[in-house]
Amino acid sequence: MLLTNQREDLKKAVARIADRFRPFAARYASFGVLENDEKTRRFLGIEVGQGYAELEALVRKLDEAFAEMRLPAYYPEPRFHTSIAWTTTTSATTPTTLPPFAEPTPTLEALEARFGPSLRKEGQVWVGEVCVKIGKDVARYRLSGSEGTG
Repeated sequence: MLLTNQREDLKKAVARIADRFRPFAARYASFGVLENDEKTRRFLGIEVGQGYAELEALVRKLDEAFAEMRLPAYYPEPRFHTSIAWTTTTSATTPTTLPPFAEPTPTLEALEARFGPSLRKEGQVWVGEVCVKIGKDVARYRLSGSEGTG
């Protein structure tokens, strides 16, 4: 848990990391199902393909900063995505039946068939900043490095 006296140190660490990375393109690859760690939400997401390595390198640097502050890793096994739908029905709330968005489903297959090809062709996003939300405050840090992926 982030302590109040660690907030500024965390923001400074994120700013330093953002200064090392240059902006990059990412592209969506597929639809997927994700569940939060607390098992309170299940999400239908669009997962990143191109740009995954850059996002992973960025998260690993953040994890190093977190470790120095004795904080847990941001995500030990990240799945970079954009959530497009969610439900409170999860593996914890319905252990005897398949919860919504359980893989594989006709819904995921239909989404892939209908939108998958254009998603991979046109689904490019530009990653140019890191946002940090602590409580109600949001800080934004531009990726401004001139070298590779940090």
